[in-house]
Amino acid sequence: MLFPTVIMITSSFKSYDEYYNITFKFFADNPIAGLDNYVRVFTTNDKMLRWIGNTLFLIVTNVVIATVSTTVVAYGFAKFRCKAADILFIVLLATMMIPWAVTMIPSFMIWARLGLTDTFVPLIIPSIGGSAYYVFMFKQNMRGIPNSIIEAAEIDGANKWHEIFNIT
Repeated sequence: MLFPTVIMITSSFKSYDEYYNITFKFFADNPIAGLDNYVRVFTTNDKMLRWIGNTLFLIVTNVVIATVSTTVVAYGFAKFRCKAADILFIVLLATMMIPWAVTMIPSFMIWARLGLTDTFVPLIIPSIGGSAYYVFMFKQNMRGIPNSIIEAAEIDGANKWHEIFNIT
């Protein structure tokens, strides 16, 4: 898993000729000269810091939103019982069988009709539902927590949000 990342980092210190040479070398001949690549990226491209900021913004918002929403959904499936819960959970798991490529064009058409292309909204909104895989994993983990602990917290005055985020 780490090998491609190591190759990418070591290759970033190579010169153009070294990088595109037909014989592969793991390390650059002169890695100090390869620092020119980093200097060139940040000096010739005035939008680089903005791009890094955009990436960090999207990562942080998606991780926070997906974690919170996935935890709440999984808690609902794990601890609340109703007739439709099992059917809804099966439907949720069935969505994992739909390939991403099948939904790509319809999703773009929806965002385009809403006029939200070229914004962050289509990149953030889908994370609100979380991921079916993560909901499944969180649910299985939460099912292992005894209900007696949650009942004790309720007796002590804990509300549902406290139960979700502090006990489970």
